Amino acid sequence: MSPFFRAVSVVLALVAFFGSADAGALVDTLDRGPKKGEKIPFALEARDQDGKLRDFRSLVGKRGLILHFYRPMVLCPVCEIQASQWSARAAEFRALGYEIVAVSNDMVDVLSQVDQRRGIDFPLLSDPDSRMIKSFGLNDDKYGRDSAWYGVALPMTFVIDPTRTVTHRFSSTDFRERPKVDDVLKLLGKRTGR
Repeated sequence: MSPFFRAVSVVLALVAFFGSADAGALVDTLDRGPKKGEKIPFALEARDQDGKLRDFRSLVGKRGLILHFYRPMVLCPVCEIQASQWSARAAEFRALGYEIVAVSNDMVDVLSQVDQRRGIDFPLLSDPDSRMIKSFGLNDDKYGRDSAWYGVALPMTFVIDPTRTVTHRFSSTDFRERPKVDDVLKLLGKRTGR
């Protein structure tokens, strides 16, 4: 992608992201993926942006894991922006006992470039064949095999406890509507008594 096209894409994504009236509400409007109280269906084994093989045990914090499913960051500037917003607050989640991880069907080298640009402070997992995305039931079916978007995830955020049980879910039918970092911090802070 040319630098000009990337810059235009970022500006348009910012306008769309911040122009959305309800962006960030703690809602769950998609009827996809594991439900609250269910175990996650996949152990999250994948390579991170450094090429290191990671699994659930190496990712989860004392109280749990915040798991984001993103569209490919190479095609979705909003996803890259959101990852950067969460990264800026990662230490606050760690203080509550939670780690953060993101999954997309980007290749490792793309995630490494995102990390270099944004300084992401949590693992970005590469799922190029959409194995994890499909096991969670989050593949976006509207894109066929001939599309550059084939195999992308429906954006969704899960909070998972150390037993691999979903404790919270956040989703929207509008990919621009993502949970606000402050709202999730407040919610998890109440759970931990902080």
